[in-house]
Amino acid sequence: MRKYRLILVCFAISGLFFSTAGAADKGFIAGRVVWQDDGGAIADAEIAIQSPVGSATFVTNTDEQGIFRIELPAGRYIVSAEKQNLIKEYYPDEYFFKEADPIDLFGGEARNIVIALDLGGWISGNFSYIGEDIDYALLTAIKIDEPYAGWHKSQSLDGPFPSAYAVTGLIPGTYKILGRGRGKSTEYYPGVLQIEDAAPISVPEAVGIGNISFVLDQVGQGSIQGRAYNVATGEGICGAKALFYQWQNYREDPALDSVVSAADGTFFIDLPAGGYYIMLLYSQYFGSGDPIAMYYFSHYDQSQAEIVNVAEGQQVAGINFPIDYTTPHDLTISGVVIGELSGAGLNDITVTAIDYDTGEILGSACSYNDGEFIINGLCPRRYLLMFSSTYIVPFFFSRAQSWQDADVITLDRDFGGVRTEAITQDYGDNGLAIVGRVSGQGLPIEGARIYAYPLGQIDPIAYAVSDVYGDYSIIGGLAPGQYTIMCDMYGYDKEIYPLPVQIDLITDPVADDINFELIPTMTSVTNDLLPQARMEPAGNYPNPFNSQTIIRFYSGRDRAYSGVISVYNLLGQIVGQKEITIMPGPNRIFWDMPAFESPVSSGIYCYKVDGANGVGRMILLK
Repeated sequence: MRKYRLILVCFAISGLFFSTAGAADKGFIAGRVVWQDDGGAIADAEIAIQSPVGSATFVTNTDEQGIFRIELPAGRYIVSAEKQNLIKEYYPDEYFFKEADPIDLFGGEARNIVIALDLGGWISGNFSYIGEDIDYALLTAIKIDEPYAGWHKSQSLDGPFPSAYAVTGLIPGTYKILGRGRGKSTEYYPGVLQIEDAAPISVPEAVGIGNISFVLDQVGQGSIQGRAYNVATGEGICGAKALFYQWQNYREDPALDSVVSAADGTFFIDLPAGGYYIMLLYSQYFGSGDPIAMYYFSHYDQSQAEIVNVAEGQQVAGINFPIDYTTPHDLTISGVVIGELSGAGLNDITVTAIDYDTGEILGSACSYNDGEFIINGLCPRRYLLMFSSTYIVPFFFSRAQSWQDADVITLDRDFGGVRTEAITQDYGDNGLAIVGRVSGQGLPIEGARIYAYPLGQIDPIAYAVSDVYGDYSIIGGLAPGQYTIMCDMYGYDKEIYPLPVQIDLITDPVADDINFELIPTMTSVTNDLLPQARMEPAGNYPNPFNSQTIIRFYSGRDRAYSGVISVYNLLGQIVGQKEITIMPGPNRIFWDMPAFESPVSSGIYCYKVDGANGVGRMILLK
């Protein structure tokens, strides 16, 4: 969090205090916007006031004295201020929405605030394209260095084109910039398609960088068709709105398009070639209540959505949305995460809701506002709650490093009041390291967590995560001494390395070959609300995949059995089969290109395991 010197600004607002008669459900937020360096007034600054969890935004502008005043319904609000070439700030002095301090406004109350703005830098140039005319384009500058890496600012263009542009109000630092337009290729400066290949642009304070220009190429057209239907009856769902977009922040995506399902639940749309998120908005109770968002393929969290790729001239069919009206999908888990030593709320902690029975991620959120979080769009199931970030040691609720030791949340209504403490990790690197490899059933395991505990202590001080090859390296937070090393991965029994690991700065700075061979959990994890012999796929990772992927599968049987996994193309033809052994509980099935019976092209493929109740989908990108 940035710290500024105290600014004391005295100002008068006529009529600031008002009668509460007839205004019990409304109040005022008023204040002044000033220059950071001298406290002078900033006229005509745009003030945006919005709910921390809602989309409604109230907008006003400051007058010649920098003063604003707006009447609002009682509630909690985030306030921001911005003006051309001034850096947008959220009250009291933050660059990110999630770090802002909310203002609680009560009926009949007036709240007074001051926001101080700095002069920013800018990037400018010309924007044009090849091919069909468009009426809207977007330029986005993304900050890639610390502090505030990931902060970004966009500038929309409404034509006619070619057109000059300027992305203003940039925090001093290093940026990469991209241009977007509907039906055009997304390009990063200077004319490349991947952010890794883009040129970094250094933007000083109050200085402009010019001649950063774009010429976007035309892309061809394809189409997507599918159906929304009630899984209980098979009947189509009429009037459900499907949104198609290429960037997670769909509201500013030039490629955003939508279609409404017909009477039989079907939908069809022509789109520029590219990869799309698809979100279906439907009413939970047959046309009543707030809409529920389902993402393809049957996910209620955008971070888990599968991208649907459309090539020029390609018609992608079978993009279906099965809706289960018997189960609510609007439950929440909420709470706060704080630092163990400081007792203060921790922001930017990723909180993940994991299906206890399958290991599937069903929802996630990022903590904000002094550690608060809320995970929306959940259905009644049993959940593990995991906390992770770049600066804490990951753990499960309530304070366990192993999933088998975690508290299980049985969700049948909104679950609030979660309060848990996190261990922040010291990333000092003094040359000490603990390295090794994690495998299971003869295959490398990606995503396993390896913890280092000082001998005799119950809390870890450092950790690492295994990569796609199963390799890991704990290189931060270690001190000379002896350690207990533990490895944990969902679906496997946790394993503790049999001997203490000794490291020191002189003779043994690196402890290598600290390897783990994990054993699948043999105890069948069952859900009393589901059939005892539940058999279903639980997704695959990575997805999309290029050469190999791990298919996750849950078996509710109480013993192992031999079976076959079959992979089909969208015509229903078998393109690959593999004999497998299915263990009780979670399973991981390795699938690679040689498993296909003949050469296959990029596209969507279905897979089914003998005895399973469902069909999974995976996307191959070559």
